[in-house]
Amino acid sequence: MSTRRIITIDRSRCNGCGQCVTACVEGAIEVVAGKAVLRDERYCDGLGACIGHCPTGAIAIEIRQTAGFDGMASLCPGLAGIGSPSPAGRSGLRNWPIQLGLVGPNARFLDGSDLLLAADCVGYAMADLRQGLGSGKAILICCPKLDDRKLHLARLEVILGNTSPASITVACMEVPCCAGLSMLTASALRQAGRDRSFQEVTVGLDGKVVRTRQVRPMAEEVS
Repeated sequence: MSTRRIITIDRSRCNGCGQCVTACVEGAIEVVAGKAVLRDERYCDGLGACIGHCPTGAIAIEIRQTAGFDGMASLCPGLAGIGSPSPAGRSGLRNWPIQLGLVGPNARFLDGSDLLLAADCVGYAMADLRQGLGSGKAILICCPKLDDRKLHLARLEVILGNTSPASITVACMEVPCCAGLSMLTASALRQAGRDRSFQEVTVGLDGKVVRTRQVRPMAEEVS
């Protein structure tokens, strides 16, 4: 048992629409007898992604004693990583899921791993991403332009606060909307109290690396 954030659902206000079910990436909510309920308190990460999707305001966050969040028990398997790289000709992914929004706050596969946090377009621009820049790395992807930035910031802050990657590389495209990924990472590290640097890699539209730099958010240093 631990004291932590977890959602609470007011059954009297719930209309059973199910929008919270699809909004919860951990699969923590289901509709039973016309009302939303938590499937298992271990599945709820306490980030509250479901709250804004409830049309009746039936969901809120409370802090209380409950079972700790267990990413391994939630909907998306593979939070411990896939293991060794796949043979040539196969995907080569070392972890699943790779979408930042689907990764739980205690992603133990990141401990000791070289982390590549990439804008999702990078994977299309760089044909050899997994064999090149992403080789041997745990990969997480998101879109800094279209995704929910506040949700990603909250999730990344918790992930980086709870895990210890050996290194962090942030890969973004050479377009204005991608610059937010480095700012997101820097903000998450500062808020998590992690005094460490990361490498920023900028990729051109031709799929080639156009520049790299080191960023240390706590010292506000860029080289």
